[in-house]
Amino acid sequence: MGGKKLLLFWFLLVLTSLVIADIVIDTSSGSDFAPSQGISYLFNISVENTGISENSNITEVNITIDSDFVFSAGSNDSSVTSTFTNTSTVLRWRKTGGMIGANTTGYFWFNATSDTSGSYSFSVKATNSSGSETTALNFDVTSTAPVASQANLVNNYNSSTTNLSFGAYCGDNVGPDVVQIWGNWTGTWHANKTNATSTNGSTWTVYIVLPEGGYKWAAWCNDTSGYSDYSANRTITVDTTDPTVSYNCIPITVRVGATVTCNCTGTDTGSGVADTDLTIHPYSGSSGTKDTVCNVTDYAGNIGSATALYVVERGSSSSSSSSGGADPYFSGGTFAVSSSQLAQKYSKTLEKKQQLKFTIENEDHYVGIVDLTNTTATINVSSDSVQIVFNIGDSNKFEVTEDSYYDLLVTLNNISNDEANISVISINEAVPEDLLNQGNQGNDQNNSNNDSNQDGDGDDGGEGGVFWVMVIIVVVLIVLFVLFLLWKKKRESEGFE
Repeated sequence: MGGKKLLLFWFLLVLTSLVIADIVIDTSSGSDFAPSQGISYLFNISVENTGISENSNITEVNITIDSDFVFSAGSNDSSVTSTFTNTSTVLRWRKTGGMIGANTTGYFWFNATSDTSGSYSFSVKATNSSGSETTALNFDVTSTAPVASQANLVNNYNSSTTNLSFGAYCGDNVGPDVVQIWGNWTGTWHANKTNATSTNGSTWTVYIVLPEGGYKWAAWCNDTSGYSDYSANRTITVDTTDPTVSYNCIPITVRVGATVTCNCTGTDTGSGVADTDLTIHPYSGSSGTKDTVCNVTDYAGNIGSATALYVVERGSSSSSSSSGGADPYFSGGTFAVSSSQLAQKYSKTLEKKQQLKFTIENEDHYVGIVDLTNTTATINVSSDSVQIVFNIGDSNKFEVTEDSYYDLLVTLNNISNDEANISVISINEAVPEDLLNQGNQGNDQNNSNNDSNQDGDGDDGGEGGVFWVMVIIVVVLIVLFVLFLLWKKKRESEGFE
């Protein structure tokens, strides 16, 4: 009898094992989940029914998620026919009569997001008519650092203005906490501007006024999880000063058709010289005083300019001169005066044997210093050479085009350190008729200089007149002395003592 009871016990135990099925719960891939902070993640869970009897059919699967996660409504589905319901933390699939049969596997998936990194556990519970089995699925939510970047002012940026627009960008899977603009323009590397209300994925723009100089800057931001990021440093140069330009053409005086070679040098202590624009061999096809311009641009866009003058003379291009002019006496140098300068009055300090050169009605003319004293200057005006002694402050008019009109006014402004400062200006005034009748059209003898000369101040004729007066006086005295001797001798011969 005892043996029969033992046999019955083992039979019931085997029968029960067929009803309470083995349930295996795992992810569909057989590996741990790997969600990232702030990013929606697809959780796919498999439930395997290893039972062999019909009573082992699983009728319900419940998945309980952590309260830090947010279930994405509508993202749920399964591989078996079932009815789905959920709360904020419990997801339930159910079917009366069973939805996962013996020796089969069902799959259940959904999306959920956590904005907080850390270690988490989901609970999966499978139930059949005999009971239930619960399994914990453990995994970590990892954090992704934000990405900081500059939105403008490319690296090695050059600015010609001191008011600059700085843009900082921060992108994060959760959202930025603080965004900052760092720079070294205050003398040390530190955060110069801070934004604690930046919008995720948007550009924050701020204007900063910087003095001239070179600087470095970067963007920095962090997220609410404490992760942060720096952008790469960028270099900027603030340069508001135009380049300095040195420009000259050689030779300064050429014949028509000859080659003039110009050289232009630009310097810039800020952003550096980017471009030099000049005509190396300017036009010399017609006579006259010419000008040519050189423009130097720096990397910030500032432009410096300089003008060079040269003179083109009529005649063969086989000969030219870089100094002096029509008269080789003026070996000290010839300085070109443009037509626009002559029209507005041009002043220049000249040494002895230096001259100015300009064009009037397509003819070249010169004004040069022949001789200097402390108070006078002998000035030569040509092409038809005329020399006049000027006192300081004197002015003279000259007719150089043979049209009975004065064309040029020359003034001696000052004399200092063996140099004369003179002014020249083009005029158009009729020559007085009395001077025309005298045939004197070279200069205006009615000016103050000529009046003073006629009075004998500084004039060679005046000194000669004094000499002859002295000679006459001496002769008269000698005659009187001879007469006196003759008279005395006669008196003695007549007996007078």
